Amino acid sequence: NQIALDNIAHFENFIEKNERKFSWKPPKAGLLAIVHSHLEQPILQWSKTLAEEEGVLLLPTELFGLKAEAFRLGLGQKDFPLALAGLQQFIDRYNCCPNES
Repeated sequence: NQIALDNIAHFENFIEKNERKFSWKPPKAGLLAIVHSHLEQPILQWSKTLAEEEGVLLLPTELFGLKAEAFRLGLGQKDFPLALAGLQQFIDRYNCCPNES
């Protein structure tokens, strides 16, 4: 599906810009991927602030029983670029995370 292919390209650009903060492997099939966070602050802490401030909901993999600093990424939404822009604004605003030293 073209939406997913476009969103994969958008996210690859995001990863290039933030390669020290996040890593992933694009899906070979399907619309879901796991994105690993390399930030000092746990995702469970900063994802709540991200949702409140930017309206971007990330689902930490811990919610699915996976013990990793990672989140599930859905690539099938038309508004994906808008959500990705919100994530980038958040990262830029806090140099990633609120209260991260």
